[in-house]
Amino acid sequence: MSIVLWVIFFLFAVISFVPVIRLEQVKSNPKYRILWYLSISVFSWSIFTGLKMIVSEPFFIYYFTLITYPIIFVISYYIYYTLSIYMGRHIRGWFHLFAAIFFVANVIISMTNPLHFLMIKIPLSDTITLDSFALVERGIFFMIHSVICYLLLLTGFVQVLIYLYKKSKERKENIFPFHLILFSVILGISVNLIHLYVYHFTLDPTYLFVVSVTFALYTIIYKRDFNINLLSTSKQFLLQRLREMYIISNHDGDIVELSQNLIQRFQINPEQFTHINQFFNYLSEKAIIFEDFNALKNDIFNDQKIYLNMHQESFKIKKSKAKGLMTLLYDETRHMKLLHEIDYMRTHDLMTSLYNRNYFESRLNEYEKMFESVGIILIDVDGLKQHNDILGHHSGDQLIIRFSHILKKLNLVYKDTLIFRFGGDEFIIICPNAAQEQLRLMVHFIKERTENKDPIKHISFSYGYAVREKNNISIVDLIKESDIKLYERKSNKTDEKEMLKEALIKESHSNQV
Repeated sequence: MSIVLWVIFFLFAVISFVPVIRLEQVKSNPKYRILWYLSISVFSWSIFTGLKMIVSEPFFIYYFTLITYPIIFVISYYIYYTLSIYMGRHIRGWFHLFAAIFFVANVIISMTNPLHFLMIKIPLSDTITLDSFALVERGIFFMIHSVICYLLLLTGFVQVLIYLYKKSKERKENIFPFHLILFSVILGISVNLIHLYVYHFTLDPTYLFVVSVTFALYTIIYKRDFNINLLSTSKQFLLQRLREMYIISNHDGDIVELSQNLIQRFQINPEQFTHINQFFNYLSEKAIIFEDFNALKNDIFNDQKIYLNMHQESFKIKKSKAKGLMTLLYDETRHMKLLHEIDYMRTHDLMTSLYNRNYFESRLNEYEKMFESVGIILIDVDGLKQHNDILGHHSGDQLIIRFSHILKKLNLVYKDTLIFRFGGDEFIIICPNAAQEQLRLMVHFIKERTENKDPIKHISFSYGYAVREKNNISIVDLIKESDIKLYERKSNKTDEKEMLKEALIKESHSNQV
């Protein structure tokens, strides 16, 4: 073989090796693993072609030539598979099964060709040289092999051209490189047919054609496709911006990469999700995703879910048309729990878990506007000071806690009511759209559950209530009106106070004994 042909072969061999090296960094991604396999298959053909031209032993020349046929089929299969992945097409399992069976048959028939000549009709002999295969008669299996390979290539590239033509209409992108590939396919097949049946080229044009097409595919995907560009250039960007978990998607919302933290945290199979909206639908079942903390300030903390603060930023890769979206997710569960606890302490009475005075006053203006018709019940638990003075503060605390449990039961029946511990022994109940009769029934509900023959277990309370039917009086004035009625009732409980005092003293003495 002339020096010129050796130079051409060496150049194409190097070209076939470049994608193998460059795609090494993304081979772990299922979307690009097949492209890497294709590159390896083409480079393998380069190795066998080179060995076939170097060795002079007839045995090796014969079988190095035959082994290229299964390799050519594998390359055709991987080209079709690569293009299908690029278009987002799903290939059914039966297709892969057929390809595996046909490949095994290809290998067996090729390696046993001297027994049946189904591939090429030339026996193994000591006189075989490279020229022996010039315009050799082909067997029936070779014809089947060629038809299948041509169909895979033509089908794949025609589908890609249709796909990209539609994409170009949507995004007005130039698809010239794919026209060029289609032209290359037609030219390559034509030259290959000439090589097989008309004129035998010293350097197989099919090999040159496949190397060119594979490198063109690699170049187009590497330089034009967002995903490869991003995976090969985004690591530094991620390191600069990353705090914990991230999602990278392209301009169509297709997921390019999920961070390992995210995968491990939520036990995710990356192949399960292709689009970012699909992924967020799944994630929302396990987490509460938010962009602004203020959006959750009135929500009840959900301890069954993880809180993820989301930040999104679009970006463009340098020296490329590729654009994408970086989504950063920060686990703020501990932070949100702490905020909830702080907010809870700010708005609730810690002893009774009822709303406190601070919360009432912060919402008062809102309640004035919210409730046109509203009733107020003001309650003062009797005997708290006596419990504290005689039996100790623990006894007083238990008195308030027992009474608050009754108010919570009331809240289960009258769900619209808002109950506040105003301080010490004072409670306020706000009853939206309530009439006098409802307030009377609510007081009766409380009385039934506080009465007990045992003076210590019995909870005595004084109360007053008032109603406004329209915005003709403020809630503050309703409270004042209720307070007057409360103290009228409280002033008539002298005997009751004495009875409680005696019972508490007796209990105190009993405890000391």
